[in-house]
This record gives sequence, C-alpha cells and structure tokens, in this order.
Amino acid sequence: MTGTPQVVFFDLGNVVMPWSPRRLYAELIPDPVELGRFTSEVMTVAVNEELDRGRSHTDVLAEVEARHPEHGELIWAYWTRWPETLAEPIAGTVEIIDELGRAGVPRYALSNFARSTFDRIVEDPRFAVLHRLDGWLLSGDVGVIKPDPAIYAMACERFRVEASHAVFIDDRLDNVDAARNFGMTALLFTNPDKLRHELISLGLPLEADPGRHAS
Repeated sequence: MTGTPQVVFFDLGNVVMPWSPRRLYAELIPDPVELGRFTSEVMTVAVNEELDRGRSHTDVLAEVEARHPEHGELIWAYWTRWPETLAEPIAGTVEIIDELGRAGVPRYALSNFARSTFDRIVEDPRFAVLHRLDGWLLSGDVGVIKPDPAIYAMACERFRVEASHAVFIDDRLDNVDAARNFGMTALLFTNPDKLRHELISLGLPLEADPGRHAS
C-alpha cells in the first residue's frame, strides 16, 4: 500500500465485542471437563461456521441434535440464549471507531456473522456502536465466510473500495493472511492499544493517547 488508507474494515466478534460460546455454556455446564468436551465435540466451531454461511439455525441445530440427542436442550440454548455469548463492546475499539468517524474515515463491518443472530442484537442498546459504523457485510447475507477471498472482494465491491486503500482488522490470523493476499493491509487484533498504534503508524487520524484530554 502507498499513502494513507482511506477506509477501515472491522471484524465484529472479539474485535468490536467479545464473543465465545463458552460464555453461555459455562453458565449451563458447571463441570469444566464436560464444558470443554461439549464445546469441542458437540457445539463446535464447524457448527457455528454453518450458521455463519447463512444456513437456517433450525436446520443446523436439528442436525446437531440428531447426532447428540442426549444434549438437545443444551444445543437449542445456542439459539434461545445466543445473546449471552457476547459481552459488552470493547471500549478501546469503540473509541477508535468513534475517532475515525469524527475524522471522516469510513468504517465498515466485515464479519462472519449469521443474519439471524445479528438481528437479535442490532437494536440492543448495548451494541449501539454497530449503528455508528458506515455499513455491514455479514457472511450470512452473502453465503461466504472468511477466509474465502470472495468475501473480501464482495466487501470492496459493495463499498466501492480499492483493496489497496483498505485496512482490515481481525482476531484470526487466517483471516488476516487472506486479506493480505487479497491486497488489503491487514492487522491481527490482540488489544485496542496495539491496534491504535498500528493504525497511527499507517497514517490514520487517531490520538496516540486519547485519555490525556480527559478531565
């Protein structure tokens, strides 16, 4: 990339807001050994990816229940109590989103996210930051999940962005690598402070120490 990036794409889960099925299931399965087995063998990453591809939660969870009928109630809790997989938005990331917006930098979501679950939180006041983004591209709407390069192409086309003018932020290295291979500048998210300094180093208009003006 040459010059300062013009737009920033944010992943949502674990970049804008903490997300983990274990957050929900730790409340339902007190035994840590059983919790680990359930989340690695029953409600797996692969199950969530099927939802992220846009498949109906009814179909996906029915298939899981057919394989593990003894866990039916726990399996369907993934739908009935899904908002409990999320925690409050990450304050430092929200600050970055808001600062970029005040500076006129477009900010978009590019996230593996089922439309059915997104619709359950998008009007929740806890996640008002979603409406301060300038647009969303959700995998569940397009039937493609990261790190498939097609989803990065879709995002650039939808928001009329050249890949070389975009920064993409994600907490998964495979998604970051795919974005880089597609032509974006891509950053692996670990914490907001590190992200802030990386974005500043790219020339984006952020304060190095936003708290210094606090009274």
